[in-house]
Amino acid sequence: MLTNKKIDRLRPNQTIWDTKVLGLGARRRTTKGAISFILYARIQNRKVGLTIGKYLSPWSIDEARTEARRLLLEISRGQDPRQRTEQDDSTVNEMAQLFLEKHVLVNNKPSHQRNQQLNLRRHILPAIGRKQIASVSRKDIAALLEDTRETSGRVTADRVLATVSKMWNWALLQSRWIDVIQTTPVTKGMNTNSTGKRRRVLSSSEIASLFAIEDDVFADIYKFLLLTGVRKDEAANMKLSDISGDVWNITDTKTNEPHVVYLSEAALSIVSGRRINDPEAYVFCAGFGALSGWSRATNRIRQQVGGQQDWRPHDLRRTFATILQDADVEDSIIKACLNHADPSVTALYKRSDLIKQRKRCVVIVEDYVKSTRSNEDEP
Repeated sequence: MLTNKKIDRLRPNQTIWDTKVLGLGARRRTTKGAISFILYARIQNRKVGLTIGKYLSPWSIDEARTEARRLLLEISRGQDPRQRTEQDDSTVNEMAQLFLEKHVLVNNKPSHQRNQQLNLRRHILPAIGRKQIASVSRKDIAALLEDTRETSGRVTADRVLATVSKMWNWALLQSRWIDVIQTTPVTKGMNTNSTGKRRRVLSSSEIASLFAIEDDVFADIYKFLLLTGVRKDEAANMKLSDISGDVWNITDTKTNEPHVVYLSEAALSIVSGRRINDPEAYVFCAGFGALSGWSRATNRIRQQVGGQQDWRPHDLRRTFATILQDADVEDSIIKACLNHADPSVTALYKRSDLIKQRKRCVVIVEDYVKSTRSNEDEP
């Protein structure tokens, strides 16, 4: 009988078979290759192998069994699953498998791939996976979102909605379904968490307390986030070789566009204080490896900082932007500092002027941080 433990132990070119559904098996082709569910059945007096899909991407054992039984029933009625037309019974399960293989695994970063797979496996496919694509309605998506909100919360529901929307928009452009899918079942207003966006920024006293912490790698990286406005993962992956003078070149970004960050004296001081000599070593590291244990470290730093103790690492990036807004810096310049896609920025400013504006921004934030610390020192 197929079990997760047995499947995870599959060796290259090994196949194991199920005892609940005869003909259903799991196969690994190569050492690092994906494991696929397969079904062998006799069609028109010939033994034929059918691929159901990848193990856990998104097919579970129970889902593979259900799909195998459906295929066997179809074959018993004289039908050949290999000769389906686009117009008959393509399911959301099939669409999800191709969406993962041809779009997500090709175009998205590993962390985003895991999130999309999780949304599909835990929420979307159990609810609508077996439905024919053309039959999925707004009512089905609304029911899916209501159930997700009740079981996993509003934020997860909105992330599930984003996955559904991306998958359908991708499918609309695929030749296989271009005549099957006329429109997406996602409509405006389904995102219920839009009014719940975080607006948390650190107060001046919290900033002063953060910068008073010494000899702590997590405090250092959090100070660096506030001084530069970069994302946590970007700072965590920074190496000395990425820095030239006061310029940090980021090649791996959320937007997939290279980003240049100008470093203030305070930011450069944090980098030099890390005492990293190997150009290929992470600037913010624990021993020889990348940082881990973010949640525990954040709770510890929060307690040292005091205040409301509800801020998150990303709130430091928001604080950076808020300081610039309070200093009357134009939104387009702030977007450029944050690496938010905005073609109007390059249209409005010459490259040399934009560099000057962005360098001025990190100095504004640096001066603000200094002012919070000087205010703390006053009697």
